[in-house]
Amino acid sequence: TGDAAWMSLRPTPPVPDYYQVLFYPPLEANGSTVACAGESVLVSDDEGTTWNEVPLRDGGLATAMTFASDARILVGRQDGRIFSIDRADDGTWDEARWIGRPRHAYLSDLLVQPGFERFWATYSAVGGEHVFASTDDGKKWEDMTSNLDDIPVNAIEADPQAPDRVWLATDLGVFQSTDAGANWSKFGQGLPQALAVDLVFHAELRLLRVGTRSRGVWEIDIT
Repeated sequence: TGDAAWMSLRPTPPVPDYYQVLFYPPLEANGSTVACAGESVLVSDDEGTTWNEVPLRDGGLATAMTFASDARILVGRQDGRIFSIDRADDGTWDEARWIGRPRHAYLSDLLVQPGFERFWATYSAVGGEHVFASTDDGKKWEDMTSNLDDIPVNAIEADPQAPDRVWLATDLGVFQSTDAGANWSKFGQGLPQALAVDLVFHAELRLLRVGTRSRGVWEIDIT
């Protein structure tokens, strides 16, 4: 009708003005559960109406986050540490549990491959290793940087139909591995000369989408 009005939807957690957080903080959603993170992890199970705060031990800011399942969140931090936050039997969220630190550097992204028992962690620091994988819930991490150039890795994505096919968004475009990180090669053509900073794979349409710094979003068919 003519007198209908738009309503503002701002699922923003109630944090104090001095709350420490990255300029682009980690934010993830899984159904009606929303999580965002800075100096702590804030989780809402009702699309942002109410929030629970889970502290991260020993200080530092969260830099990456992913839902490992409906009942587990993985969080990465500036110092390279990875934490697991599990849902308790009463529906609340337990304290953050430190599960490992593959490298003491800026952790840029986390990925869990459901059904394949594989965790991934990437690092954007120049020099040293950039890609790690774990097959035991994060207890041990294996360096999968292999022949990848010494370039910052900003994001990681995998093909659910071919679990050994993995993509990386880097400062020099997108790289692909078809053998779970044993070998890497430049993937696709036509991207602008810009940082590739995020990846999303649309499994139904078989489209890999990459977000670039200041040059828009691009996509490629995956056959």
